[in-house]
Amino acid sequence: MTEVSPTLYSDFPTGHTEGTVSTNVVELADAIKEKGRRSAHELTPLLYQAESLAEDSHLNALSRALAHRAAANAHQLMNEFEPALVGYDRAISILESIGEPTELGRTLHAKVGLLNFMCRFDELLACADRARSIFEDLDDLHRLARLDTNLSHAYHRLNRFDLVLHFAERALPVLEEAGDREGYFAALTNSAVALRLMNDFEEADRRYARALELAETMGWPVLALSCRYNIAYLLYLRGNSAEALTEFMVLRSSFEEGGDRRQVCQCFLNEAEILLEIGDVEGAIETACRAKALARGLGLSLETGKALVFQAVAARR
Repeated sequence: MTEVSPTLYSDFPTGHTEGTVSTNVVELADAIKEKGRRSAHELTPLLYQAESLAEDSHLNALSRALAHRAAANAHQLMNEFEPALVGYDRAISILESIGEPTELGRTLHAKVGLLNFMCRFDELLACADRARSIFEDLDDLHRLARLDTNLSHAYHRLNRFDLVLHFAERALPVLEEAGDREGYFAALTNSAVALRLMNDFEEADRRYARALELAETMGWPVLALSCRYNIAYLLYLRGNSAEALTEFMVLRSSFEEGGDRRQVCQCFLNEAEILLEIGDVEGAIETACRAKALARGLGLSLETGKALVFQAVAARR
C-alpha cells in the first residue's frame, strides 16, 4: 500500500521585519512563500535574486542569513532538496554566530520539513528538539504548535500513527485560536491520515472535506489538490478502484502543470498499486518505472523503494 501523504506544514519563514534587515530580503522572502503556493515554475528568478543577496558583502550578517533561508525555501518548494539543505545550514551557521534565537528557531523548523522529505529522521528529531527548546524559551506557543504539526507528518513516515494523531490533535486548538488557517489545515489533514490508518474512514473523509472547503475558501489550489489526492485514496480503500484510478490520473496532470514533481511521483505510485490490484501487470510495471525515475531524480529514497517493490511484484505475476 502506498503512502497517503499527510500535509507537511510549509512553514517557510519570511523576512525579519525590523529595520536591521534589508527591505529587499524581506520582500523577496514574502514573494517566494506566496508564489510557491501557486506554482514552482514562478520561483526560479526569485531564487536567483535570493542567492545574489545572500552573497552581497554590503548586507549585514542577519540580512545575508535570511537571504540564504529564502533561497533554501525556494529550493525546497522546487523539490531541490540538497541545495535547500545547504542554504538552511548556511543560514543557521550565521544566525548561531550572531546570537539571533528567534530567527534560528524559525530556520531550524524550516529544516525539519526538509529533512522529512529526505527521510533523515535522526537529524530531523535532533533539529526539532533544538527548535522546540528555543520556542519554549521564547514562550511561543504558536510555533510550538506548528512544530507539532510537522512532527505529526514525520511520525507518519516512521509508522508511529499514534504519535501522528497525538501531535496533530495537540496542535489543532492552538492553531485555531491563533487564526493560523494554513497550520490548522495541515494539522487537520494529518489527523485525517492517522484516522484513515486506524480504519476510521468516515471521520477521515469528514476531515478531508473540511480541509478541502477551507483550501477552496482561502484560494489555495495546491492544498486543495492535496485534499483531492487523499480523498481519491479513500475511494480506492473503499473498493472503488476504477474511480480512484481516474481521479489519480486527473490529479497527476494538475500536479504536472504546477511543477510539483514529488506529488506527480506519488500519483504514479498510487496508479501502479491500483493497476496491480486490477491485474494490469504491464501498466503497473510501466507506471512504477516512471515513479522510480522521478523519485531517483528528486532524491526520494522512500518513494524509490516503493516503486521497486511494485516493479518486483508485477514482474512475478
